[in-house]
Amino acid sequence: MRTRNSKTLSIVTWSFSALAMTGLPAATIFEANLLNTTNFSNNYAGGTTETNINLTASATGITLSNDGPNFFSGGFASLDTINTLLGTPLTDSDTVTIQFTVDSVGGAGELRSRGIELGLSSSPTIDGNDPVSTNNLILGFSGAANGSNYDLQNSIETLGLGDFITNASAIDGFTVTLTADSSGYVIESTGAVLTNSGEEPAALTGTFSPGQFTDLFGNGHLYLNVQQRNGGVTLEISEASIDVTPILDTDNDGIPDDWEIANNLNPNDITDAGLDNDADGGPDGLTNLEEYNGGVNSTDPQDSDSDDDGLSDGEEVNGLLNPYQSATSGDEATSAPGLATDPNAPDSDGDGLTDSEELNAENGSITNPLSNNTDDDLLLDAFEVAGGLDPTDGFGEDGDFGDPDSDNLDNYEEQENGTHPNDSDTDGDNLLDGNEVDLHFTNPLLADTDRDSITDDEELVAGADGYFTDPLLADSDSDGFDDPVEIIMGSDPSQAGSTPTFPTITWTAQEFNNANDLSSSGELVFAYNFNGPDTTLNGTLFTGLVVAGGNKGNEDISTQMDLEFENSAIYDDQDPALSTLLETVWFDSDDTAKGITIYGLTPGEVYHIQTARADDRSLSEGNYQLVDGFGGNTPTDPIGSTNTFFGGAESPAILFTGTFTAAASVQHFTYVQTQGDGLTTQANIPFIQVREGEAPVVTDFGINVVNISHSPSQVAIEFEGLDPEKSYQLIRSANLTDNFPTIVDGPRPPSGTGDTFTDTAPLADTAFYLLEEAP
Repeated sequence: MRTRNSKTLSIVTWSFSALAMTGLPAATIFEANLLNTTNFSNNYAGGTTETNINLTASATGITLSNDGPNFFSGGFASLDTINTLLGTPLTDSDTVTIQFTVDSVGGAGELRSRGIELGLSSSPTIDGNDPVSTNNLILGFSGAANGSNYDLQNSIETLGLGDFITNASAIDGFTVTLTADSSGYVIESTGAVLTNSGEEPAALTGTFSPGQFTDLFGNGHLYLNVQQRNGGVTLEISEASIDVTPILDTDNDGIPDDWEIANNLNPNDITDAGLDNDADGGPDGLTNLEEYNGGVNSTDPQDSDSDDDGLSDGEEVNGLLNPYQSATSGDEATSAPGLATDPNAPDSDGDGLTDSEELNAENGSITNPLSNNTDDDLLLDAFEVAGGLDPTDGFGEDGDFGDPDSDNLDNYEEQENGTHPNDSDTDGDNLLDGNEVDLHFTNPLLADTDRDSITDDEELVAGADGYFTDPLLADSDSDGFDDPVEIIMGSDPSQAGSTPTFPTITWTAQEFNNANDLSSSGELVFAYNFNGPDTTLNGTLFTGLVVAGGNKGNEDISTQMDLEFENSAIYDDQDPALSTLLETVWFDSDDTAKGITIYGLTPGEVYHIQTARADDRSLSEGNYQLVDGFGGNTPTDPIGSTNTFFGGAESPAILFTGTFTAAASVQHFTYVQTQGDGLTTQANIPFIQVREGEAPVVTDFGINVVNISHSPSQVAIEFEGLDPEKSYQLIRSANLTDNFPTIVDGPRPPSGTGDTFTDTAPLADTAFYLLEEAP
């Protein structure tokens, strides 16, 4: 919106601190019209006069009281329009500022959803219950929690901030200011405390179409309205003003000073309005006054091609190259000049072709720059141009039913499927587009529909791999191993009973609460952050890998995950440095174990894998992860639910590290999430890194066993990594199935970060021990 000089043309103000009570001519001072309430219609829902609504004035302001029925709306609208009250019509050279200040809210009732409203209505008779939808409300405020608090309507648009002015903020007072001119509006507020955000709302802005400003404001009727319940509401209003100022045009050349200054013209030179002196590109056929264009869709007077579409501003505004006299599809070109195109939009009709491309026959045909379908044949111009069809001919091979590439899809079907009308095999998989769509149900835009690294045509024939497989399923026989993995490992991908055998991966686990826990030893094979950004931790770049659809992966890794999550609730920033790795995941929608396959390995070489499990939601059953069956809810497992650092809002993530010797170019492992009741649930995997070489020895696992000594009379276990501010207890089990029923030492705080816990009455035979943080 343009800035304005403060020179006042005329002012219509309710400014009550200086209001004189007598001797004010009603024809010239709006305060007199206010005091003379015959200029306002007393109204409520349905337009019927309601004696419970009152508007009174005093030397300090006005009071609007509404003590009508429950959930009652009512107020006053001026009988005269703004133009009548001003005594002179608004023009596009004016700026209008409406300011509204509520000092306090009184009465026994409370504000309801629409609360307090000040606005401009198209009629002096407003429906108190529904002015927003029926009376072109320009500016409104609401109080309670079931309505919008700021609305700009009247064919401009509806805007809302999503929060609400509270009763308390209305009592404390607030001010809202609306500034508008022919180019648009700005609405701002101060002092309003909002229930949701607790912050001042940001300014709202918008634009007007030609003539809309003078029509809405000049022909509008001012009104005040309040909606209340439970006993009535009284508003004390100290200011409700309308200030009209002109645009300053010092040299009277028709161009405002601020526009001239902003565009390197001279506001003191009347002659520059008639010049055509664009600095960039030379004369464009428009004078500077024509470039200003009354402030509506102004062009740059220093640039001959404001939108850089290859057409000068004058050629666009005057339609000099456009042979089309209509923007209607199917209307034929005649001769230029025709309709104007938008000099500030390189693609006036938004069809993906610039105005210059359309009018200079750069695509082989002169198309209508104001219609996205020049020949009216259901095929969009951009599609026809990209596909080598004639966008000006709607019949034959160039029309809806043409099939120039003989792929069994007509042009309209090609457009609907995104395929190329002059290429029978768009994705290059040796299958006709029409056969993919109607026979195989594969994706004609993707050579490998199921993303299993085997092309669709290879899956449909017993080709080089010797197998018929399903191009829609990465795991054709649903045995947990993707087709290419089985082919590489020598099992049959079409028979569920035939499964590959992989070398055993030795897994370990530790708390994952520091980036240094990530391995940096051995040559990096690959590292990916699933569904997240590129992230560097402990010197390793985890490349962001985002894959839409199911069977996520690339040439390095494939998974049977089928969903993506960002900023998930499974990790709440115990260590913010790890958040970028743990808050974005690949997720699966069902409760079966997911196969993870890594590729590009060298047989005989040693590798180690690192991935993680993060889920700090407070679930009563406690979820846990199983990797190749390792982990889970067993008392002897260091990541079981009985371990104090696992499960719940304060739980760290778990880092899994697996080591193996490759037997082939691929290696496979399974990944599943399980509930405390033993039922599986949806698994998620946040990242992976694969390195060549042995995995580092896990030494940081929180609490570690340093030494064990035993005799018939006692068993003593020495621990390190204890927290002196916590209490621990040593518990015992006889068979691992009794849930460790016996506390043999504790609960007690340790003597330091290391301490020995003792069983002074050990079992005669076998026993199992677990140190846990005391409840």
